[in-house]
Amino acid sequence: MKTISIINLKGGVGKTTTAVNLAYALGEEMGYRVLLIDNDKQGNASQHYGVHSYDAPSIADIFEGRATCLGDVIEHTGYDNIDMIPANMDLLDANVHLIYDEVPRQQILRDALGVVQDDYDFCIIDNAPDINMTTINALAASDFVVVPVNSDAYATDGIDRMMDIIDDARKFNPDIALAGCVLCKYQNNAANQQMLQFLQSYPQYCAFETKIRLTPKVDESTFYRAPVFDYSPRSAATADYREFAVELLVRIGADVDG
Repeated sequence: MKTISIINLKGGVGKTTTAVNLAYALGEEMGYRVLLIDNDKQGNASQHYGVHSYDAPSIADIFEGRATCLGDVIEHTGYDNIDMIPANMDLLDANVHLIYDEVPRQQILRDALGVVQDDYDFCIIDNAPDINMTTINALAASDFVVVPVNSDAYATDGIDRMMDIIDDARKFNPDIALAGCVLCKYQNNAANQQMLQFLQSYPQYCAFETKIRLTPKVDESTFYRAPVFDYSPRSAATADYREFAVELLVRIGADVDG
């Protein structure tokens, strides 16, 4: 199983949309077995797949030790090849408790994922726009990191900080690698062209060739509680996420044919 963290310290760049639709592309279009983990207390990815609840078991139960194994918190989605571990506001308490724990707790998620290593081909982790104990756990468990970015004036600051965080993560996960930065909410205008040129001018950012175009269908799909693939199969974003999934698989050395 290859584990991929979707993360950026900046909010509103398309992290959850990327995680949700990457999971769909890998699972339902390519036939891979996918585990999607919602690691954000807002639970937006969980809502997207219809498994959000304030009472049901969640990823917080793993971090808090209330669940004895990962299988206790895995939910089946309405899609054959996609399972999910949901999140809710309990994750806020989990972070506080982990911070004050005297024992280092960076490896909880990595150890838990070992139990399902052979059950899935990919694990996709949708992370909060923050660095806390649960996102550190995600980085400790990840083989690759994807950084969604957009083209506003402050985006470059977040990218540089994210590079530093990935470097820091190598202290407890030496094998973690940046798969690349993907430009989301792309429009054919000067600001987006500048951002694209900026990303491509620095090899360390590993910019993806694929750009995720801005389309109202993505926002509409959140109300429909479904990936954009399902909500609007012919939309530009659906085509872009399909292309992005293929490019990602090539980069990480996985079989494109599933």
